[in-house]
Amino acid sequence: MTVPQARYLTGADSMDRCPPSDQPEIALVGRSNAGKSSTVNMLTHRHRLARVGAKPGVTTLLHFFALDGGIRLVDLPGFGYARVSKGARQAWQGLIEAYLKERPNLAGVLWVADGQRPPDALDHMMVGWLRAHDRPFLLLLNKADKMTNAERGRQQKVWAESLDLYSQDEMLLFSAEKGTNSQKVWSWIRARSAKGGT
Repeated sequence: MTVPQARYLTGADSMDRCPPSDQPEIALVGRSNAGKSSTVNMLTHRHRLARVGAKPGVTTLLHFFALDGGIRLVDLPGFGYARVSKGARQAWQGLIEAYLKERPNLAGVLWVADGQRPPDALDHMMVGWLRAHDRPFLLLLNKADKMTNAERGRQQKVWAESLDLYSQDEMLLFSAEKGTNSQKVWSWIRARSAKGGT
C-alpha cells in the first residue's frame, strides 16, 4: 500500500488557531506516553515528523499533519498523567474535549492504548465519551510486538469484554514500532476520510 506524503502543518493551543475545517481529519487520542506521536511517525514513514519524548507530556498542542489526498492527522495531547502542572493538564483536557466535540470535519478517532495493560477508569470514560458524541473510533492496542501470541489474544479479550468492543471495526492489535497492522489502519483512515466529518 502506498503511503501518502506527509508534512507538519501547524500547532494550535486553542480552537480558533486550528486550520480551516475544509479537509477531513483523523485525530489520535490516548494516554500520555501511549505512543500517539510514534504512531504518526510510523504511519507516515517519517521517523521525526511528530516529536516523541521519553517522558509523558511532550505533546502540548493540537498538532496538524497534512497528507496527500486532502487528509489531515491530528496528534492531541495525552490524557491522564503528565509531568506538568494541574492547571496545564486542565487546559489540555479542555482543548482535547473542545476539539473532539466541536470540530465539524473530524472524520474519525484513532485511540492509541498500551495493549499490555488492562483498561481502567480513564479508558471507560474515553469510550463512553466517544460513543456519547457519536465519534467513530478505532482502538489500537499498541505494543503488540512486545507480547506473545497468547498474551495478544488474552488482552484483546480483556479490552473487548471490559469496554463492550465486539465489533471488529473498533479494535485492532497494533505496533507503532514494528508497523503491525498498519495497512489495516490506513484502510480505516481512508474509509473514514471518504465519509468526511460526522
